[in-house]
Amino acid sequence: MRKSSFKLNGILRITVFSLSIVIALLILIDPNLPSEMNYFPLVVLTFGICYLVFGKMSYYILNNIGILGLNITLIIRYVFTPFFMWLSGYSISNAVSPSVENYETAIILMIYEIIIIFLVVEILANKFYRKESNTNKINVNSNFVGSIFLAITILIVLIYPSVLSNYSFIFTFNKFDEGLTSNLPLGSLFPLMVSFSIMLFTVSIINKTYSSYLKKPSPVYIYFSILVVFTFSSFIEGTSRFSIVIPMVTGMYLITRIYPAFKYKIYSICGIILLGIVSITTLVKQFGVNSFNSINNSQINNIGEAIGDSLQLYFSGIHNVAVAVKTKENFSHIISPKMLIEDLSSSVILLSDQVASNFGVVEMFNYTFHNNTNSVDQIIPMIGQGYVYFGFFFSPLFVIIFTVLVMFFDKKSREAESVFEVYIFSYASVRFGLFLMSNAIVLTSFITNYFLLMLIIVLLNKKIIFIKKNMR
Repeated sequence: MRKSSFKLNGILRITVFSLSIVIALLILIDPNLPSEMNYFPLVVLTFGICYLVFGKMSYYILNNIGILGLNITLIIRYVFTPFFMWLSGYSISNAVSPSVENYETAIILMIYEIIIIFLVVEILANKFYRKESNTNKINVNSNFVGSIFLAITILIVLIYPSVLSNYSFIFTFNKFDEGLTSNLPLGSLFPLMVSFSIMLFTVSIINKTYSSYLKKPSPVYIYFSILVVFTFSSFIEGTSRFSIVIPMVTGMYLITRIYPAFKYKIYSICGIILLGIVSITTLVKQFGVNSFNSINNSQINNIGEAIGDSLQLYFSGIHNVAVAVKTKENFSHIISPKMLIEDLSSSVILLSDQVASNFGVVEMFNYTFHNNTNSVDQIIPMIGQGYVYFGFFFSPLFVIIFTVLVMFFDKKSREAESVFEVYIFSYASVRFGLFLMSNAIVLTSFITNYFLLMLIIVLLNKKIIFIKKNMR
């Protein structure tokens, strides 16, 4: 296994480096390159060099879903996104144009971020990935506490059916009802309980199915588990395709862990389905529900531009980082440590309605991005968020923290010995592995609203089992 990993690692590093060199040169000689982005090829080149030199970043991707996710987002952000920018244009439609100085600072920040990420992984990889074996037998969980939680949530839904108004099937993309939480008791508590319960119900069914498989093995249970994962992952909040990918990938990983003999077949089936769903939903969101019947020649010509814009927005491209720099420039006089605490608490269950500011850094970023409008549909890049809060030198602080957490949860998911533990630790490793598509506020809410709650349920179930054993 190590020999094949070493060979794959070498091929991948050389390939990414070569592509980075080619794309950097294409951008450098492009006559359409805006003057404010003259140094942008250095970002692509720095990434290619780091990927070639620091081998531990890509060495452990075969058995660790978090570091695999980080590799994928890095390659998309620093190889594919620049390529589509070169192919279809560098600016983002309907967005503010940062200054030359903003872009220059953003370029330096992105280079700084690349170097820091690779250094952190290179230095700490042996600590988290030295023992890669995940041959632990996965046990079935008792789920008494989880069942009670699900029953309470069902009761809440029956009493307040409007709590489901923000959910839609993947092809119908409803608009988020911002007045929803204000019309419910306890503000955001009930919607968060429903969101968590979807995740809890999914893993509960997989746990029960696995229990049946252990008693009477049959491939039917595996296919049913795949169906469960893709069905419940397809009900999403608002319009975010991000909320489709994470539960699907985590569910796929869990199924391969509990049915290791069918690993490659599961990866093939799930990979094809996931690629198809993401592709279709992208077209639906870009061109409408009737996209397959109504796409015309002009829209086809704009697909490259749409892909370029989407990659920059979803993977925190140079434009978004430059907007973050401009945000600090515009609002530096009101940014404070208190705002940091308020922002990190803004999506934390129960605290959000008491502590959160009405105009935090996310609102400032969107205010700047949309040129003085009230939309909040853009996520501030992680390095940009660190720059706004802490200044240039400490701007990678969040990046360092979440890079370490990726490796930590990879280790915990490999060592986990029960269905629920594998699921929650792998879910966390995927969530943090994609941190370049997110920010510290979103990830803090995941820790408090989802990860800790699931962990508490697992621990309480273990406690109940222990008490029952002692009473016998």
